[in-house]
Amino acid sequence: MDIVKSIAHIQHCDHPFIARLLDSQYALTTHDTPFEVYEYYAVGDAMRLLRYISVDTEETNSKHREATFLQASSLYLALQVAEALAYLHESGFIHFDLKMDNVFVDEFGDAKLGDFGLAKPCRLGRKMENPYYYWGSRCDPGTFMSVRWVPPEQLDESGGSVDHSADWFGLGALLFNMLYGRLPFDEHKRQALAAAPAGGEDPQLTKRRYLRLWRAAPRPKVEERPKLNQRTKNLLYNLLAFEPAARLGSGGCGEVFARLHALCADLGLRWFDALGSGGGGGPDIDRMRRMLRRGEVPRPYRIKLQQKRA
Repeated sequence: MDIVKSIAHIQHCDHPFIARLLDSQYALTTHDTPFEVYEYYAVGDAMRLLRYISVDTEETNSKHREATFLQASSLYLALQVAEALAYLHESGFIHFDLKMDNVFVDEFGDAKLGDFGLAKPCRLGRKMENPYYYWGSRCDPGTFMSVRWVPPEQLDESGGSVDHSADWFGLGALLFNMLYGRLPFDEHKRQALAAAPAGGEDPQLTKRRYLRLWRAAPRPKVEERPKLNQRTKNLLYNLLAFEPAARLGSGGCGEVFARLHALCADLGLRWFDALGSGGGGGPDIDRMRRMLRRGEVPRPYRIKLQQKRA
């Protein structure tokens, strides 16, 4: 929990997409379980967001329109999470625990990145020794409830190094989960578990099989429904790249925002029409990020806090 307290700017910053930490302590248990107290966010987390939103248009009958709305809604949240990650990385930290239930959503439908209990200090552009050993029992190796959110380099038995690209993998998993309603690489998990002997086996053997399957088929399987824009699929493939050096974001947040900007244009979202060109001829990334922080990007949905019926 010292790491949470050491991120002093998290408690006091005015960043619009960082959850406001009110307190952090250790619970009175034999394991000194840490807990964090955050400001209340009415929607809950990203997992619950789609239950509370309605399309901000009258054209709701078209399946194509529904797919576009789903992509726009997911992209809106991904842009905000990307800005929060970029801020965290520039402040010298890696989050290491980006997943749906660690992205809170306020009553307006805006993202708030929280739960910094696994965050570690690491200067931008540097690598660090893998701080988490995902081969122990605490990570529930039998069902992969934890490891399905982490990049493959953190599952290497030999340890090795990790960098900020681990968080960009997490953004890819988050976006994939919002679009498809499941985690990427679930098919590898099912195959790894199905191949285990009927009487069971050492969970580490199952996890090794899972990693071998992943290495052999490093792209996540995508369905035809919802019918996504090809640029959306390519964004997912690049964020979820098996090799960290090939992963979108490994060269800095600018390449992530450039791809998100291109996807907005491809989907006909005019969120950044006022954006000029940067020095290299691409979008002005600094201005794009300022527009996000200032709330100049219109929400593609309305929040209805009375939960929709199934």
